[in-house]
Amino acid sequence: MDGPTATISPESRQLAELMETLVKENRAHMADFVEAMRLRDEFSTRIGRRTTQIIRFSAAALVVMGTGMMVLILTLILHMNEITHRMDDMTGHMASMRNDFSQVAGNVNNMDNKISMINSQFSVLTGQMNYMTRDLNTMSSPMRLMPFRP
Repeated sequence: MDGPTATISPESRQLAELMETLVKENRAHMADFVEAMRLRDEFSTRIGRRTTQIIRFSAAALVVMGTGMMVLILTLILHMNEITHRMDDMTGHMASMRNDFSQVAGNVNNMDNKISMINSQFSVLTGQMNYMTRDLNTMSSPMRLMPFRP
């Protein structure tokens, strides 16, 4: 019994075997843990890559939409200046038309007064024509007695 195993008791040997089994199980568990951590890291990396792709596509879409909106706003601003200019022109024309309509209304009133005056003058003329007809009939009554024939 010269070796190191000669002095080892059976309880120590059982304890050593138990420890050796525990160490093997612990190594297996640690290997499983390391593998799980590696898989978790790969999964996190994949999630990070997909999230980065989503963010990139979203940023690109926002840039495209922003550019489109800026073009639309710029176009609207350019056309708003033209619309404003045309509206100013229309305002000038409307003011001119208002003045023209005021003149037309004045002319219509003037024409109404003149037509009333013409009507009164025709009434006077008609009265005078009737008076002249009576005078003419009175003057020509002696002529009717004469035997002239036209």
